[in-house]
Amino acid sequence: MADDITDEQVLTKWAEIAELIEVVVNRIQTPNEFSVQPGSELAAADDATDPFQISHAARWCLNAGLDHLHALKSLAIDANPNLIHGYADYSLVRGALENFGAGFWILHPADPITRIEHGLRWWLKNVRDSDNAVRDLARPDYQPLQRRLERIIDIGLAAGCDLQALNNRYFSTPVMEYANHHSSASNPQLIWKICSGFAHGRPWASIGMNHMERNGNDDERGVSEVRFTSDHKRLLGVALPAFRLMTDLVRLMQDRSVRRNLDTESVRRL
Repeated sequence: MADDITDEQVLTKWAEIAELIEVVVNRIQTPNEFSVQPGSELAAADDATDPFQISHAARWCLNAGLDHLHALKSLAIDANPNLIHGYADYSLVRGALENFGAGFWILHPADPITRIEHGLRWWLKNVRDSDNAVRDLARPDYQPLQRRLERIIDIGLAAGCDLQALNNRYFSTPVMEYANHHSSASNPQLIWKICSGFAHGRPWASIGMNHMERNGNDDERGVSEVRFTSDHKRLLGVALPAFRLMTDLVRLMQDRSVRRNLDTESVRRL
């Protein structure tokens, strides 16, 4: 965020994106707002991947990312504008970026088979993570991990996906790298790494990002007592990429969910 931006401009921009965040929150709470139309690209993908629908994966990502971004708005703008958290606010941005990035990665590719592959890799990650959490609980309804994975992989193979591609495990780093290259957000991967540093309590993130104020002189060992603080300008600098990524994801969900008029599309190409 440029140093010459005034506090008034920062708060004006915050008010602008806060209003638009509320618009999207209202949309996801409205029944059928993001419904998938028959004959659309997502309808075809959903038919091929039932019950691990691609539109459902993207919607999970949108909902989770938006909840994090709305929580940031609620804390930093609505609740007490004079109270800025030094770590938690950045952690919320991280959650927003990671989920919006995942949804974008699933829906953005032009190739429909790649979209299916990305969506199913996301579902495979969900299965692996859930198994890691509950397999030692001795639940009576427990299903072996391999059986659950094979079910999804079989669906992907039937849809035309490559086995090796499906077996490429889902990781957030390449997903955010994809968003870095293809989305309208500015440096989302870098911002995600910084916010991840805050989420894990890494000193480098706070030292590099927050304002540092020395409290008195160094002691005899040369150790300084310092205070780190954030502000609305710093938070805007990390929140804007998440907001841009959200708008990209919403546009993709809308575009992929609408049945295309082939005659109209042919005229547009001419």
